[in-house]
Amino acid sequence: MSISNISEDIIVLISDYVVAMNEDTLEGWKDSLMLLSINNAWRVALLPIIYRRLYSVYHETNTQKTKSDGKHENTLISHSLKTNLNLVAESGYANFSKRFSIDINDKNPTNGLKSIIAKMEKYACNWKHIKSIHAWIKCSYRQDLEDPSNIKALNLKAGNVVDALFKLMPRIVKLNLSQAAENCDTKIIFEKLAEAYSGQATRLVCNRPLLISRTCYFSGLAYLKIKMDSRLSHQIPIVCAESLQYLSIDNLPINSMWPAINENDKIRRVEFLNLHSLHISFIGHRQSALEDEGHTQSKTTSMIFPKLSCLSVQNIDGFYSLINRAVFPKRISKLRLTGKLEDYGLLNKKMLPTVARLLLTIISVDGNSNGMFDAINNLAWKGQERTALEILATGGVEFDISKELTDKCKHNA
Repeated sequence: MSISNISEDIIVLISDYVVAMNEDTLEGWKDSLMLLSINNAWRVALLPIIYRRLYSVYHETNTQKTKSDGKHENTLISHSLKTNLNLVAESGYANFSKRFSIDINDKNPTNGLKSIIAKMEKYACNWKHIKSIHAWIKCSYRQDLEDPSNIKALNLKAGNVVDALFKLMPRIVKLNLSQAAENCDTKIIFEKLAEAYSGQATRLVCNRPLLISRTCYFSGLAYLKIKMDSRLSHQIPIVCAESLQYLSIDNLPINSMWPAINENDKIRRVEFLNLHSLHISFIGHRQSALEDEGHTQSKTTSMIFPKLSCLSVQNIDGFYSLINRAVFPKRISKLRLTGKLEDYGLLNKKMLPTVARLLLTIISVDGNSNGMFDAINNLAWKGQERTALEILATGGVEFDISKELTDKCKHNA
């Protein structure tokens, strides 16, 4: 079969693969344009896929030049802006663009963003429909945080730049700022972005203290994914508890104050009224020994999840800490736990909510696995009801252990 005669479904599958392989770079994006020239069927199928993403890469380059005497070197600093903004705008297919990726590596990232915006303003009418911003900023130079005049100047400059960006892209609903390098300049840029789009953004991804601490700006988030930083205080503010539908927290210290509650608050609980999916990766170990079997509720309930259907927890100690502070529905569709094989023996079925599917991932084995089957298999029973149990071994765990547990579970089902 000729490549020009394959079905549209196959074309889309091929294009998704090719674009995914190349969409991390501007050069890769340009290479994918060749697919449009195969024939009209390919062109029609691929236009919305290839043109969905805009790129702007602004980098500072330092070049050392040695003088003729060989003793002195001059450092030449240059700046380059690579973007597909002009190609997309002039092609007439800007209406397919949904995501704007910004990559800045410069001592003064605000200047980089300003240069990108200047390029966008030449084609200002093309960007009103963009829904997502993915920003990556790296800056090795740290501004003097103690100098009020520096802070004031940076605030004013960054504020003006972000205001100009907001006018060009007023409909952003998703902010992905998870790769931002932290210094004063980037801190202010992302604070301004958070302020500008907080009233309309429904999805936020971030991993820096400077932004996690600003999530209080947002009023209607449905999707929140945050990655903790070792330099961050172990307190995470309560963010959009009523509107959140998906929440993911990575690298959360087990003994952290989450969610953080003001000491003066009379109500000592947080209700996540519409949360359907909760994913937490804990780090560290509980400071106190595990409580008695019958004591599965702390004196004060701190979290309520009335509509939760999917719960994923990495670190069994962290899971134990969570269930002692939370109230779940009587039945959950899926519970995924990840931990060491021997840690599963610390749990019992009384601690678990009733679940339709229980997925256990074993990441390591520290010692003899004998007897662990009984502990794991018992977790899959709730009264007379049998839960669908799946076991996956990763991270170098011996295959025969996973196979043995799986076979036994099938035999006892």
